[in-house]
Order: sequence, then structure tokens, then C-alpha cells
Amino acid sequence: HSGTVDLRPGGFNVVEGDVWQVWFTATDASGRGAVGEGSLTEPVTVTMRWIAYQPALASLVAAPYRPSVGDVVNVDFELANGGVLPGSTHVRLVDGEGVTLTEAQVALEPGERQRVLWTVEAWAVGDLGLRLQLDNGTVSDVPVPLADVSAASDAPSGSNVGWTSLGALALILAVASLVTVRMQTGSKPPSKQVVDLGFEAFDEEE
Repeated sequence: HSGTVDLRPGGFNVVEGDVWQVWFTATDASGRGAVGEGSLTEPVTVTMRWIAYQPALASLVAAPYRPSVGDVVNVDFELANGGVLPGSTHVRLVDGEGVTLTEAQVALEPGERQRVLWTVEAWAVGDLGLRLQLDNGTVSDVPVPLADVSAASDAPSGSNVGWTSLGALALILAVASLVTVRMQTGSKPPSKQVVDLGFEAFDEEE
């Protein structure tokens, strides 16, 4: 006897990672159960290839990591499609209150990786609560690695630090020059003086 058996699943959805195993139960004329490959003790594992579009967040970096108010923060991330079908993903950057700061639709071919760079200004002190969401958070909802924003006065700018260093160096050089001049003045030998003794003092008395 030969025939076709319909093994299509019914009543549940197949998801990635599921493993299918098939076995047959039968008895011979004496009532003994079937044994060996394909039986209950040795089921057959069905090889299954998942055919789908699989977007994923491959990397996410924010710079500078410790911004001050008014700094421009670069949000650099990369999307990858690990599936075998093309597709597109809606990506958006939201703050701690759920407000969308920027968004885009990214199309990916099978096995493709695509890098995206967004910029946002640090508008307040503290935790901005930035999150990167793929397809409204159903695929991925990842917090942006960013430290709390500090006040602008807490971190002096590089130009101020540079001018302060130059001023200190100029002051040191001026003090050193003054000390050198005084040392040279103090160690200078006394000037020679010419004394007119007059010849009359050496005249012999007659």
C-alpha cells in the first residue's frame, strides 16, 4: 500500500525555530508495534528552511556619549536583513515622552546591511530617554546608549581651556624673566671710580 499523507499543520501558526518530527504507529498481525526509523522511538526530523524577511538592528552608537546642552548628538545605527526575502522596515527615533524626533522607511534586500546616521540636539539636562524603534517597536525597541545631558557651564569648551592655558604660560614666562633680570642686577660687579689725587700731595717740602 502507498499513499500521500497531508502533514500540513492546522490550528496553530508555525514560527521560526519550530522543529517538526514525524513518526508512524503500526502493529503487525501478532500485535507487536513497529520499531526502527520512523517509529515513535525514532521519529524523523523534518528539515525546514524559514522563508521570510528578517530585519534586525546590527549596531547602535551615539556620540558624544556625555553631551552638554546644545551639543549635536550623532545617532549612528545599522540595519541588517538576515532573511531570504526582501522587505522594508519603518525606523523611528523617539524621546522619553514618546515624541517622534525623526523617522524613515528603510528597504533591505536579502543579506543586505544598511547604515543610517541621524543627528539630534541635546535640548535639556538629564536623561533624554532616546529609543530606536523598528516597525513601531514590534521588531525591536532599543534604548540609545547615551549618558545624562549636563549643563553647558559644567563642561568648559575647548577654546576656553586653550586660552586659559596660554594665559597661565604667559604669566609664568613673565615672572621668570623678571627674576632673571633682578638676579643679573644683583650679581653685577661695582663700577670702577677714578679718583683724582692731585700732584700737589706728593710735593716734598723744601
